[in-house]
Amino acid sequence: MISKSHDYLYTHYQKDEVKVSKQLDSLHKEIALITADLTAGRLYPYQFFIAWHGVITIAFRRFPDSLLTLKDRLNQSKLNLVPENDGSRWPKITLAALSPTKRLSKEELSLLNHCCIQFNERVGSLAPLVTCQLSIVRYAQQSLEKCFDQRLLNLNAQSEFSQALPPLQAEVEKLFASKEGDLDERERKILASGRNINHYRTLTDGVSLVFAVPNVYQDTIRSLQQQVSKILPHHYEWFKPESRHLTVRALF
Repeated sequence: MISKSHDYLYTHYQKDEVKVSKQLDSLHKEIALITADLTAGRLYPYQFFIAWHGVITIAFRRFPDSLLTLKDRLNQSKLNLVPENDGSRWPKITLAALSPTKRLSKEELSLLNHCCIQFNERVGSLAPLVTCQLSIVRYAQQSLEKCFDQRLLNLNAQSEFSQALPPLQAEVEKLFASKEGDLDERERKILASGRNINHYRTLTDGVSLVFAVPNVYQDTIRSLQQQVSKILPHHYEWFKPESRHLTVRALF
């Protein structure tokens, strides 16, 4: 997943590489202490989901307890981190975003939702992901298709995992709740313009804590991509499989 960007942005920041590298080393040491007693957990796939601004994601039932503990510790730490984004409060992998010239209509959203419902029948058979390693990533694009650097964090192996499906995390329940009145607000957020593919591929400089999952669920996602391309040709651009990740939390 991680490869250095050799574009203008990388050249621009090269003069600060030594300083930034030392900062990342220090951050890595601090977070390694915070995670020292945490064990790996499991992420159980829940549904393909059209998120705000028409972004296509695969959502999980909940964060493992170890990652919820980690997020809480980071929020209470003295690391002077940026506030947590709403998007990392529920567990997901972002798969695709709308092309710059496209915007969904209500009719097109209905087609997409129906497509996701069909593919969600496969989600239950997908194996859970084991969160045995996290990455502190300094990225050049929010999609993580271009990155500057990374530091790895290993979580302690856990000998046994419960096979029972965990309950939905509260944030996930809110997203999928069908209370009257919620649906109109959800649809408004999904159809709103703003975060098309340019948002994710614009050159930038930031640091996030992520769980990297390159090429995960490749066959199922490829089939979904082909179907979406049939019903809405040229609407979506899909992130490179090797850049797939679940964001635990933005750091800087």
